[in-house]
This record gives sequence, C-alpha cells and structure tokens, in this order.
Amino acid sequence: MYVYPLRVQPLLDGYRDDWGVEANPSSLPTTTGYRARAQAGSTERYLYLYIEVDDAHFDPEPSNARPERDRFDRVDLWLQRPDGTREFYFFGTNAPGLIAARSIVNGGDGQKPRG
Repeated sequence: MYVYPLRVQPLLDGYRDDWGVEANPSSLPTTTGYRARAQAGSTERYLYLYIEVDDAHFDPEPSNARPERDRFDRVDLWLQRPDGTREFYFFGTNAPGLIAARSIVNGGDGQKPRG
C-alpha cells in the first residue's frame, strides 16, 4: 500500500477531506464478505490509516472486551517489524466517535492468540 505524504496532521474525525490526497482509498482483501477500502498517509513522525468498511449492521464492542473470544465489529491490524517480531492491534468501538487502537497480547511464539 502506498503511503501518501501529508502536509499537516489530519483531524481524526472519520473523514479524509483534510488529507489533501486526490486518490481514492484502495480496495482491501477481506475474509468477512464485507467490502473494505483503506488509504495510508504519513507526516514526518506518524502513520495514519483511513479505513472504510461497508456494514449496515453495527455490533458494538462489549465492555471489558476479550478480542480473542468476543464477536463485535472491529478492524484487526497485524504488523511485522523488520526483525520478524509481530504485533497485533484492534480498532473497535461501542459508540460512534473517536477510537484508539488496543494491543492484542501475543503468545510466546509471537503468533496472534487463537480464539
């Protein structure tokens, strides 16, 4: 995925109109049957991801969510460092508004926990 250079830090409001990027988000492969698109941008210091998912029904994140077991609407992000170390994060919410990524604890082998 191409990372577009951003002139200013975008407002994290769910819209990309302040990114200054003319290109549309790229389609993502999914295993859920939902259409998804993403776009990446960066400033000198930060990487930003804009993600759209077509889903007419909202399943909110439960309080005290256990992502390895609970089912709710979320986006899972898997990252691999140059040394092979993997990190797993998820983005979920129980209501509209800003969201923050939360880490999913890895097993001792660096693999994503199984649910």
